[in-house]
Amino acid sequence: MKKIYIFILFTLAFVQACSYAPLQWYSNRSIIHKDYEIIGYGDGKTQAQAIRKARADICGQIKAKINDSFVSETVIANGTFSEIKTRKLKSYTEAVLTDTEIIASDFQHNSYFAAARFIKLPLKERVLLKLEKRLCAEQQREHPYLKHVYLYDFLREKLNCPINFEVKRISNVWAVFAQNRSVTLRKNEFKNFLSLVKSPNIKLVADKSVLKEKDTYFITVSANKNGFLSLFNINEKGQVFKLFANRRIRPDLLVKYPDSRRYEGIQAFISSEADEGADCYLAVFDKEKADFDFYQDMSVLNSHEGYDFERLMRDVENMEIASIVVRALK
Repeated sequence: MKKIYIFILFTLAFVQACSYAPLQWYSNRSIIHKDYEIIGYGDGKTQAQAIRKARADICGQIKAKINDSFVSETVIANGTFSEIKTRKLKSYTEAVLTDTEIIASDFQHNSYFAAARFIKLPLKERVLLKLEKRLCAEQQREHPYLKHVYLYDFLREKLNCPINFEVKRISNVWAVFAQNRSVTLRKNEFKNFLSLVKSPNIKLVADKSVLKEKDTYFITVSANKNGFLSLFNINEKGQVFKLFANRRIRPDLLVKYPDSRRYEGIQAFISSEADEGADCYLAVFDKEKADFDFYQDMSVLNSHEGYDFERLMRDVENMEIASIVVRALK
């Protein structure tokens, strides 16, 4: 009888200890992951708090790795290393806030536990990893602009199939979509979609090939046939601005933007957080007038933020286009 009583007490103690012990995947930090993945763990009184701590854990690991990478550097440049390190850390931190996946979550003894995953790969590798065969189209459907971006060529070579993807903005964040699955673009990654597109019928040039911040320049555009010409600016954030629309054009006519009789040119701009800036200029030709009234005019300031790249891609899908990318360095 005494043995049975002792056994019951031991069993109850064991069950109670197990019920109070944290989850094994959490306590042992034992989630299996790839070398390019960073796993963060967190706990809290609410699920949201646990997730925030998991993301903070990832940020802490990234900070430690960035610090380690600068240990061997000399201190000759003083503040320069510190500035680069801070900028790099801020970029990763912002990426963690927008592009982490919650891979484990549980509730035990009035506490929430969470694990988050951050994939430390460039955009093209993340798209290939997450979307893969979803990117293959059943039939060839090449967008006149998107087929020229670097991502398209990379995926076409890797998958050996017709590629079909869209770039959409959801909840204030850009993402690459294929068959209802997506890969989030991190800060400064939209610039990968600013691309050069050549056309046999449209000539589009900037009068300066190398720019420094605050330099001014002009854009000249022409077409070798009669029709209507429109010109758009696409910046690194994915904002679209209409420079002019439905300008009647003929083969012997050159259009210069802005008007050199009234303006000194377009001024190159670089964000304070970047070392260089880039703008894409997209010329659109059609035989008939196109409906571009929706787009924000560059000369008019209003509340419309202009994140209309997705819509512009739809609108010009069946039109003839050309584009150039103008870059500026500090």
